[in-house]
Amino acid sequence: MREKNAIRTGLFGLGFISISTQIFLLRESYVVFYGNELILGIMLSAWMLLTGTGAWIGRWFPGIKDQGRFVLFLMLILSALPVLMIIKLNLYRAILLPTGTIAGIRDVVYAAFLVLLPFCIINGFLFSALSSMLGKASLSVKPGDEKSYGMKHDATQDSPEYHVSAGRKAPGNAYFLESFGSMAAGTLVNFILLWLFPSWQSELFITGLYLLSVVVFAFYFKGRYIPWITILISALIMFLLISADIRGISYYSRYPGQTVIEDKETPYGQLVVTCNSGQINCYENGLLLFSSGDEINNEENVHYAMVQHASPRHVLLVSGGLSGAINEILKYNPLTVDYVELNPALLKIGMRSLTRLEKKSVFLHSGDARRFIKASEKKYDVVLILLPPPSTLQLNRIYTAEFISELKTRMSDEAIVSFALPTTSDYVSKAGEGLNSILWQTLRSSFRNILIVPGGKTYFIASDGNLNLDIPDLIEKRGIPTSYVNKYYLDAGQMKERADYMRAGISEKAEINYDFRPAMFFAQLKYWMSYFNQHYYFALLTGLLVIIFILMNLNPVNLGLFTGGVTAGSFQVILILSLQIFCGYVFQLTGFIVMLFMLGLALGSYSGTRWFFKTPFKTYMSAQIAIAALSILIPLILITMGRCGTPLWVIQAVIAGMTLVLSFLIGMEYSLASHFYIKKPSSIVAKNYSADLFGSALGAFAVPVFLFPLIGMMNTGLILAFMNTFSAFFLFMRRKNFVSL
Repeated sequence: MREKNAIRTGLFGLGFISISTQIFLLRESYVVFYGNELILGIMLSAWMLLTGTGAWIGRWFPGIKDQGRFVLFLMLILSALPVLMIIKLNLYRAILLPTGTIAGIRDVVYAAFLVLLPFCIINGFLFSALSSMLGKASLSVKPGDEKSYGMKHDATQDSPEYHVSAGRKAPGNAYFLESFGSMAAGTLVNFILLWLFPSWQSELFITGLYLLSVVVFAFYFKGRYIPWITILISALIMFLLISADIRGISYYSRYPGQTVIEDKETPYGQLVVTCNSGQINCYENGLLLFSSGDEINNEENVHYAMVQHASPRHVLLVSGGLSGAINEILKYNPLTVDYVELNPALLKIGMRSLTRLEKKSVFLHSGDARRFIKASEKKYDVVLILLPPPSTLQLNRIYTAEFISELKTRMSDEAIVSFALPTTSDYVSKAGEGLNSILWQTLRSSFRNILIVPGGKTYFIASDGNLNLDIPDLIEKRGIPTSYVNKYYLDAGQMKERADYMRAGISEKAEINYDFRPAMFFAQLKYWMSYFNQHYYFALLTGLLVIIFILMNLNPVNLGLFTGGVTAGSFQVILILSLQIFCGYVFQLTGFIVMLFMLGLALGSYSGTRWFFKTPFKTYMSAQIAIAALSILIPLILITMGRCGTPLWVIQAVIAGMTLVLSFLIGMEYSLASHFYIKKPSSIVAKNYSADLFGSALGAFAVPVFLFPLIGMMNTGLILAFMNTFSAFFLFMRRKNFVSL
């Protein structure tokens, strides 16, 4: 009993440190690599792949002599790695990708494997090791009781050391304890720590709690000096981590030569304001939003569109106002200017650092632009969208046909709306033409006229009224005072020539951008990859070779866990992306989804070992079929909610419920899989756990990179449903090898 309690404590602590580290690392990766949801998929995929590899290596754990001390040694090493991982991630970004450079997918993949490798390998190995130890310590069912488990009896296993419970129930119990520890950590992190402390302080607190579980583990084992040595080493680890200037070593290294004057974590992301030679720069999730003193950009952002309207009375500005754009808008003397910024902290920081907006006609609104549009009763004459390009789904949702259609209902007759993309007229690549074409076709679905205005960026101005490209002449006739947007710096003939060149590259066959078929997000991804001469084909071929290798080494039960893992990894990312689409931010909600997923896994694995173990084959098959059905049902529900204008709290509750149901089935499937084999627990865990995680890695990577942006959510669900149905059918055809029906 003493040994079992030690192992249970170790498994709970392993789940505790694992999921909390994952949450903090995902948040930090989201900041380091510009808030792109693609990064979440790559990091999750690398995490699961490496952890699965560690679990597979754990199959050789029984050959180790002093297992307890070896596990204790690895647990102590594991405790110091989370904080070091965050430092390493920031240093990687600062040294190899300094400010001003663009990180490619290859850079992100390298960073993921470099940062995650030691922690995930040890994490996966420890799970296999502790599961094996729990199996040996849980010998409770004697030979001859196999029929009560619905299993075939193997006559070669009649030795006294063979017990059904150890071989079958222990892996499920281990999975439950690890998942329960993960759920506890997720609850603590999401509902307490992230609201009270910065991420790095919260990570230190989590490390301290984990070391307590390591000390408890040490006291359970026999040994006069081991517990006290463990306490001493744990105290030394905490002292070194606390005394080190973690924030200074890692985080601020990303802004060399700049003075950080504001640094704030918010539910929407990490905000940093720096000063460099008097210029104020504002970053959100590592992405430069704007800088002070950029007069050319401010004038182009505003006057190309504003001058098209004869008398703009009501103006809506979505983001970008704190850099000076509002002062340019006020030159037209509008009655009202509604300035909408998603992050309220950005407004507060910007007001302190950049400018004071005291004009009575300017109204500041913090919140999601889409929800603001739905709630507004005002009719706008000019709408200026000054957001970065749709490199994330958070940004893409403002470029979709759904939003543009909603926006038009809040615009007056012949009103003007303006978007901007980073493509330029000097040379437009194929990827750039694709991005321009999708925005053109999406705008044309709601507006009769579209004008391309080439400048520092490419501006798309849409209206049902007439539009004029002779902007220098319009500015002069209106008498608008400008420094750069005027006839002295702009040549109307040259602007028309450049605009015609860009218009010739617009494809009439381009897709329209939708919420759940984000064509612009995918096009922006290709445009981003074109900077590095990187293509999908190499990644796709590599992925296919890896899949073929894995599938060749799977039996029907492992295949079910693999396809279930693919579904779990896919929908974990899909549900996070859906929250991004519906809510407009995912920074705070990522950890919540992960926590709910762990809770479902814990409940599912517990039910599999307690209530359904007597009919494992039938229940396992039922779980696979249910997962296949959910693969179709979840996209249908999400798309329907999006079209019906469902209240946000209902959407969040439904997504939470779907997360729990899916993860419950995955957890139950894993615990039942161990009932099909009469083997050593270490072998069961190594194969089952690694198959589950390899599948999850594939799903977490394939969905955000390929399936979701390329074929949409519904078709992705159909592919996952087919995979789970096939694995269930394959197991049914091979059922005689596993169970007596």
